[in-house]
Amino acid sequence: MFTGLKIPRDYERTTEDIMEEKVLDEELIVDALTLMIREYSKKSDKWSIDDLNSMFEFYMEQSDYYRQKHADYLIKECAECVQRSDLGEDYYFIMSFLLRATKNRKLYNILIKRTITDETLEKENKFFLYYQFIRFNFLNSEIADCTIKNLLDDLYSHIYDAYYKEVAESYEIIPKEERNKDLVIVFISQVLGLNHGPTKTLLERCKILKEELNKNVYIINSAECASVYGAVSFFRSERANYCVGLNNEDYLTYGDDKYAFLQCPNEMPQVTIIRQILDVIKEEKPYFILTIGGNSIVSDICSNVVPTLTISTVPSERAVTRGQFQAIGRKVSEEDILWMKKHDYSKEHIIESLFTSAFKKQTHRYTREQLGLPSKGFIAVFVGARLDFEIDEECIKMISKLNSAGIYVAFMGNFKRYYEIVKTNKLFEKYTINLGLQEDVLAVNECCDLYVNPKRVGGGTSVAEALFKGVPVVTIDFGDGALGAGKEFVVSDYDEMYEKIIKYASDNEFYEIMSKKARERAKCLTDSKSQFVKIVETMEKSERF
Repeated sequence: MFTGLKIPRDYERTTEDIMEEKVLDEELIVDALTLMIREYSKKSDKWSIDDLNSMFEFYMEQSDYYRQKHADYLIKECAECVQRSDLGEDYYFIMSFLLRATKNRKLYNILIKRTITDETLEKENKFFLYYQFIRFNFLNSEIADCTIKNLLDDLYSHIYDAYYKEVAESYEIIPKEERNKDLVIVFISQVLGLNHGPTKTLLERCKILKEELNKNVYIINSAECASVYGAVSFFRSERANYCVGLNNEDYLTYGDDKYAFLQCPNEMPQVTIIRQILDVIKEEKPYFILTIGGNSIVSDICSNVVPTLTISTVPSERAVTRGQFQAIGRKVSEEDILWMKKHDYSKEHIIESLFTSAFKKQTHRYTREQLGLPSKGFIAVFVGARLDFEIDEECIKMISKLNSAGIYVAFMGNFKRYYEIVKTNKLFEKYTINLGLQEDVLAVNECCDLYVNPKRVGGGTSVAEALFKGVPVVTIDFGDGALGAGKEFVVSDYDEMYEKIIKYASDNEFYEIMSKKARERAKCLTDSKSQFVKIVETMEKSERF
């Protein structure tokens, strides 16, 4: 419990008392935190790594406004001290805390560069850190500028080169005429259930390979996504979900189809396993490799034996891959062209396409009452697995304005912070509903009037699901959501979003027109067959294939 006690500005007592009593005085908290980091950086035995973690967590519990207010001070007082110290692995723990607390681009730049040049880290450690950075980018897209993306690309190249030197130098590309035209090996770095977007993308593409292109398909889950392998101390490190129950499965089933399947252990990328996979590919000689998602050392190493096509799970972004081909869901940009020149790729490397989605089959019909939604009134819905990060203060202000206008807002997905917001926001309490995770998203969409996509990198699949049910979309002009929705459903900022939602709620004729356009757009976004077949045919025509 917070005591609210005012402690004299005695640094020795301040730090200890805050550790024990969590005193709410922002100046004391910041002073105590900076002192603790300074002392730890000098290798004082006064504080342990657990003490640091407790203090870091306490600091992160404070409001976004509070952390932003003290960001510059923290960087000035702590970052330089940490950089000058010989902290070993603890350097990454403290710097990752400072990064999360301040979201400072310059600090992020320093941390990535250090990871590239740090000779005390093994390639496995660097790959672990790389995935932590990728996850941070996804949740904090506003700081991931071109410089940061280029640095992360350099880090990936550095890691790839280290693996290549160890396992791939003795392998050569198998000529097209010697490859088995009937076999395709498909890599993905994580396999979960049908509520998992990348898994749905995987299985839908495998279905097309089998039924439309007459290929035998062998799926390999390389289990590289935020794996525990090579882990170093990192504040609030991410660990991807891993389905242990699939370890003994030889097949994945999707509808009436079965696909041969292998799941790697949750400690990847291991050199010994990469060698074994390479030997299998060399022996089986598949026609090509399909990789879902990118960021896969295993797949990219295998591209030295068989041409590889990468399908990004973030269609608005270029995948990180060293394979021969990749498909993106937008037009090629100047940035893409510079990147291709950097890696000596021809223009054939990137294949422009429309990213398509497959949905989990609808099995329910709900009424609003069954879901706990108001029976009358206009309901806008936000959908996502990371709403705690995506519903930021700016978005909350916009929602409160909607609530003031009598518009209800529902949240579907992971939004634990919802209950904290409700305590201090009476409009939220009256006009919003937290539906939590739902098994049948399409059925819930039928009970809502409008889908709202906040500023985020993702959102492409849930946007397509809403359009499919004739539910119009309002999305910030950023990321996968905007790319999938198309220009007619895009707004520039939260102010314009508010005005557009009010128009949907008050103008029935406009609503009906846009509902019809939503269904028309959904037809394009669900035509995976023609879009994917075109990608493969384009790849086959290339001299690099």
